[in-house]
Amino acid sequence: MAYPTITALPTPPSRQRPSDFANEADAFLGALPDFRTETNTAGEFIETKAGEALTSANNAATSETNAATSETNAAASASAAAADAAQIDVFGDLFLGSKASDPSLDNDGDALQTGAIYYNTTLSQLKVYDGAAWQTAVFNVDATGALLTVNNLSDLANTDVAIQNLGITATATELNLLDGATVTTAGLNLLDGATVTTAEINYNDIAALGTSEASKVVTADANGNIKLSEEVQATAYLETVVALSGTSVTVDCDEANTFTLTTSGNTTFTFDYSGVNLTTDDSYGFTLKVTAGGTHTLTWPASVDWPGGSAPDAPADTETDVFVFFTTDGGTNWYGFQAGDALA
Repeated sequence: MAYPTITALPTPPSRQRPSDFANEADAFLGALPDFRTETNTAGEFIETKAGEALTSANNAATSETNAATSETNAAASASAAAADAAQIDVFGDLFLGSKASDPSLDNDGDALQTGAIYYNTTLSQLKVYDGAAWQTAVFNVDATGALLTVNNLSDLANTDVAIQNLGITATATELNLLDGATVTTAGLNLLDGATVTTAEINYNDIAALGTSEASKVVTADANGNIKLSEEVQATAYLETVVALSGTSVTVDCDEANTFTLTTSGNTTFTFDYSGVNLTTDDSYGFTLKVTAGGTHTLTWPASVDWPGGSAPDAPADTETDVFVFFTTDGGTNWYGFQAGDALA
């Protein structure tokens, strides 16, 4: 890029030349705008060149720093390579590979080191140098001496003895009872330190979920139901109370044995026992407390048999009546009774 030039200004006007003063003044003043532009251009050029010179100086300094860093990194890489080579040499002095017979020197021709290992291809054995002689390792690396993963412990002549040698008194057959169990490792670890006995563990050996057996734990079936084969004695027991609402009321027998209702109009009842495992050998009953929220009628299912053949009157406004219902044939027929009338 060529350096910008600044055109010389014309002769400035002078009072010594009065006859030329006007012309010289016009020429001088007319040249000033171009002079200003050329001067600014030259200044910008000089500023740009100064910036380029500074950038070159900075680049040179950076290059010098990078060169020093590269030199340092090269030295570090050389040191690391030397260390790696030394480690490889150490590895090669201890792990000698495969050989047909016991070596007397390592792979570098140096004296054997204690702990050196090699595989004897003639004997199919792994050998370790103890500082004086080569010794056969703990196991042979063949199907007759090794516990191979693919054999899944079938290498052992007596699995039960091997298990007992680990301090486990259970037999393989007993351990296989856990095969298919969904218990987690964390769950099994809960047995660590447990004082439970074999007899106590056998309390869990049940024939069917949801039924009771002598000297066995009680469980629920897949629906959460429990059927006991014998009597139950309790100090006290609590029942769930379900509050009903509306005028078309369904008593869901699977939900509770005690229900309450405050009427809001003429009410029709339906007894739904589909969720209960009722059979002809079962008896099911529930209690219903009805408080009249006005003068309303009560319509009961046709399957309800009342004493005397007629349902009792509905409670008067604000009164409370208590009704009891039970079935012995799986809900086909219900027996209904008024247990309380006009209760406060």
